[in-house]
Amino acid sequence: MFARLSTVVFLSLLVANLAHARGGSDGTRGGGEVLSERDGTLRLRDLVDPSVCEMRTGAEMRAANPAIDQILEKISRLDWYFAAGLKYEITQLNICLTEGLIRLPERDRDSVIIYVPQGRRYQAAIRFLDSRDVYLSRSLYEGLSYEQDRAFLIIHEALHSFIPRHSRNRKEGIMAAVKTLSRVVEGQIRAARKLRADLNAASIEYPWTEASLAPSRAAVEFALAAPAEQARMLLASRELDQLFGANTALKAELLHPLHRGLLFISPATLVARLLAEGENPTELLEVLINPPAGNAPVTAFDPLLVALAFAADESPELLQRIMESSAARQGPNLFERMKKKSLKAGKVRIEANPEYALLGIREQESSERINALSVRPYSLGEENKTPAEVRGFLAFVVELAKDPAREELLARTVTRNDNFYAAFGIRELQAQLAALNAPIARERTYLAEALPALVQGFRIALVTQVTREAGPEAAEKLNQAIDWSRLGLSTELQDKE
Repeated sequence: MFARLSTVVFLSLLVANLAHARGGSDGTRGGGEVLSERDGTLRLRDLVDPSVCEMRTGAEMRAANPAIDQILEKISRLDWYFAAGLKYEITQLNICLTEGLIRLPERDRDSVIIYVPQGRRYQAAIRFLDSRDVYLSRSLYEGLSYEQDRAFLIIHEALHSFIPRHSRNRKEGIMAAVKTLSRVVEGQIRAARKLRADLNAASIEYPWTEASLAPSRAAVEFALAAPAEQARMLLASRELDQLFGANTALKAELLHPLHRGLLFISPATLVARLLAEGENPTELLEVLINPPAGNAPVTAFDPLLVALAFAADESPELLQRIMESSAARQGPNLFERMKKKSLKAGKVRIEANPEYALLGIREQESSERINALSVRPYSLGEENKTPAEVRGFLAFVVELAKDPAREELLARTVTRNDNFYAAFGIRELQAQLAALNAPIARERTYLAEALPALVQGFRIALVTQVTREAGPEAAEKLNQAIDWSRLGLSTELQDKE
């Protein structure tokens, strides 16, 4: 139909000029286009032009073409870490299915190879190197005679992530890498050493650290999996702690730079994200609250509090169902982990461990090392930045404070719980700080002043949320029941901003 259409461009000049006159625009940007058929029918170009992008994710392309994962599985037999990294890059692609593409040069500028194809050469895909955006000709992709060719076209685009921007013969390198991987699939390359040597020769830059990463394989593969795959891995695992890089003795220098941040996201954040973004979180939620018999205890995060954080945003009914579970009656296990919070003198700054970061808001959660001063107090209106476990703990306390029948549970799990005071207390941190030989002397002074502010921020968040949802009387009763002096604060709440 498109071939029978002539183009009539409809630019909304009046609207654009008015916007410009009012200071709302610096000029015209594109404009709506209408196409006229031969019979005079007018159609919006967006709806009838086959060149308009039909967006697909790399994960969707994998799901539509099983050959991609079959190829990755064969590669993983020689080097599971490279296969996992390649799968991640494929999954992260943003693909525009379109029609004709401009034709790029058929060879690299410095290439000495002459290739004379027997038939016509077509441009099937183009990737922008500063992003993961790929433009893919729908007709050429779907017209490829073999499913494996379609799979390797997607792999071709993903491999660009592993070739440096300054590479002189990028096109030759990518094609050589694809050819190498096809030889793995065909059984012509059977040794990991040969695979790595040929990929190195093709300008692929990747850390060949599979053997060193072996003890953390489950965590690496989990971090590099697509969200739907991560959810399935959580449901199938008997030992959830093994799936989290932040919970293993993993060294960042063993990883490709693209992966380092992924491995050090907190387990609670990962699970909370899977619950919030999953199509059907019910099954995962059930595993968190009622783990199957035989599952190892979870210490990397508090399943109850992550579930409560999700339920508090989801529905009151779900929140109540979790509060009535045996897990809620036992109370949080967050405190045992928080008691391990510590400070140390790093090479440049005073550093903290992940447990310390639960005292406040951490701006860069995916870094391996935590700058202690980068953790700031909880602030009202920033609930979305509050750690999932702390949000869950606040929801837990609110529900207990609402119901007089749960007063004893509140006392046992919070107000009279020594572990609660050890978890949020700062006296041990202050002693650690005093003994540190800080790289920057004044940083120790700043941190000494910041520590009480962290606990005060938690107190304000707690009292404010209880006030909002359970009422001022319940909030004041809770404020009086907690011995704030054990947390380094005065009895009176000084700041109720």
